[in-house]
Amino acid sequence: MTGQILPASCTIATASGGVIDYGTIARTSLSATTDTKLTRKKLANAITVTCESPTAVSLAFVNNRYSSNGGNTGNTNTADGAIYLSAGYGAGLGFDASGNKIGGYVASVGNFKVDGAVAQVKAGTNGDVANGWGFVSQDTTSRSYYYSLDGATSAIGRVFTADYSVAANIAPCQPA
Repeated sequence: MTGQILPASCTIATASGGVIDYGTIARTSLSATTDTKLTRKKLANAITVTCESPTAVSLAFVNNRYSSNGGNTGNTNTADGAIYLSAGYGAGLGFDASGNKIGGYVASVGNFKVDGAVAQVKAGTNGDVANGWGFVSQDTTSRSYYYSLDGATSAIGRVFTADYSVAANIAPCQPA
């Protein structure tokens, strides 16, 4: 007798390459003294995890631009779930050519579905859920979320999707 047991193999895909595009923003439209708050944007079905056989899936997020956060001097607009960040928090937008922080953003994940059925966003390790949306960005702490169909246990399925919401602030514009 021979055999092989393998864990289910899954692939992950992101809509639009995971990019939320605010387009070209004219420097003249940016404030020199206060943050410029950009509108909230949502990427529907931003994350799709497809598995070969039924399994449970959890998503984990880490802020990999924490060193550039804090360019925002005021609260961000709210991402879906009424999640916002205070001044100096959030994921960073990087640095300009002079080393100035560009700004910060808050992100949330929600509208979970398993095999097309609406699922709940449940907090895993360090997760924080508000109004059905999971808080993604604040510090370097990894935050995880899992899909649940019954509100208590991890859902088993083959195709898992989630929306991603972002609200960004551009820091006060430095003179050219």
